[in-house]
Amino acid sequence: MVTATIYGQVQSWTNDCSWLSTSAAAPAASSTPASTSAASTSSAAEATSSGIIAQLKENLVAQSSSSSASQTSSSTSSSSTGVTSGSWGQTAYYNADSQTAHGLVFLNHMGGTGGSGTWSTAFGNSLSYASSDGCSGAASPQVLSSTAIPSSAEVVIMSDNECSGDDCGATMPGSVAYHGFGGAQKAFFFEFEMPDEPSQQTGLWTGNMPAIWALNAQIPRTLQYGNPTCSCWATGCGELDIFEVLAPGDTRAKSTLHGNAPCSGGNSDYFARPTNGTITVGVLMNENNIHIKVNPSYNWESSLAASDINDLCNSMMTQENGISLFALAA
Repeated sequence: MVTATIYGQVQSWTNDCSWLSTSAAAPAASSTPASTSAASTSSAAEATSSGIIAQLKENLVAQSSSSSASQTSSSTSSSSTGVTSGSWGQTAYYNADSQTAHGLVFLNHMGGTGGSGTWSTAFGNSLSYASSDGCSGAASPQVLSSTAIPSSAEVVIMSDNECSGDDCGATMPGSVAYHGFGGAQKAFFFEFEMPDEPSQQTGLWTGNMPAIWALNAQIPRTLQYGNPTCSCWATGCGELDIFEVLAPGDTRAKSTLHGNAPCSGGNSDYFARPTNGTITVGVLMNENNIHIKVNPSYNWESSLAASDINDLCNSMMTQENGISLFALAA
């Protein structure tokens, strides 16, 4: 059972994973998505990759080893992102097929069940360790299996750096608390698919609405669902919807940046939802921009050179099919 306060109302539902198949994903499918509009916001200090996902096959997190040497205008019409110095090292990695995972931990909002986290009438379920199928809590860290996750469930991907003392600031008492992926210069690469799921109605969820998004890590460590004044939602923390389906069964997915107005943006353009095979999506946070691209061209070994990051970002400085670009306020 999951209990959460949503829009001021206490809601409860049961995560049912009985329909899910654990079969491997099909080969990557081609798609020709469209882009979203530019937006302005302030950058978050620490992010957590969070969301309702269908089937995550692979995830790579990279981070710059040094700050950029110079910065350019945040205008999305710029032809260059400036000069980024230092190599980008692999911070975390996950592969569903080989069950390889390092540098990260899988959590969910099932605190008080499965042996980790807590539950209270005031705050509902805290973060907990996620079970291998993502649908329930666990007593210790588990590697997410190669399985689909229903839209009524959610997995939160944090770094494997556990909070200690007050180094994470305020956290929900009794919660499982980890750092997110800090730093202004970082990149996420996801390989995933979003197959159709059977129609279902669980609480407020109608099902078949998968998404991958990023939050400031302070939000899930305090209260992701409920009164926004109990987290930093009310004081400027935001959300980046990387790949989000907005209607049950829709084949369109959007990228949107949410924050205090006017620090938000998104429009009616969309990406093609990968229902019949996997795609790779790159999210690069570099200089004054956030770049999102389907099937980015990169060759990852142990690190990416600054020139590779610059080439990737420079190829994503124009709004076009397959690219979303968000310009951050200086």
